[in-house]
Amino acid sequence: MTREQQRQLRNLKKELPHIVQAEIKQYKINKRDFMIWRRRGDVFYDASVSVGQKDNKCYCSVRGMYKPLWLDDLFWDIMGMEENKKEPLSLRCIGAFTVYGNQFMEDRREMKSWSVEEMSICVREYISRFALETEEDICSRFAEEIPGTPYHADLRQVLYLIYLEKYVDAGRRIAVMDQDLFVNKGIGFRAAAMEYCRQRMM
Repeated sequence: MTREQQRQLRNLKKELPHIVQAEIKQYKINKRDFMIWRRRGDVFYDASVSVGQKDNKCYCSVRGMYKPLWLDDLFWDIMGMEENKKEPLSLRCIGAFTVYGNQFMEDRREMKSWSVEEMSICVREYISRFALETEEDICSRFAEEIPGTPYHADLRQVLYLIYLEKYVDAGRRIAVMDQDLFVNKGIGFRAAAMEYCRQRMM
């Protein structure tokens, strides 16, 4: 990047949170740090809007996720972190111990002018799309869409089976999980989930 592009990018990153905050005012959308989020019924939606560069081109991007509220609740029960359910809803999008949801929207646009004005147009369209798409009841598709978002897919599948009280099937999935992405007080998710299932089959 040229020095001028570096300066422009710094300015875009500085202005982005203010633009997002201004755009969400007309919708019932919340903001926490770099994330926007909303609850619709028993579904939690969140999205990250970002600006960056690659190969000397400037891009504005968005990625939106959704998950049923029970997903984090069950995960916290298994990990012995039930107190998290009393925390503000925003914890579900920024907390270290939260489950990544299914993706429902993604876009990346090149901003040829590297300008705040062009970024504002992108952000406005992203926020409008987020507001519109989160009006739909998409949680009925949750199970079938789990494989479509690879990150945390195994974790979501195990939690879904436990939610359905299919403890034997969940145990089989846990046994072939590659690694523990979460460890609390020295106990990893796999061991904690196995014990959770064992207790409920007694």
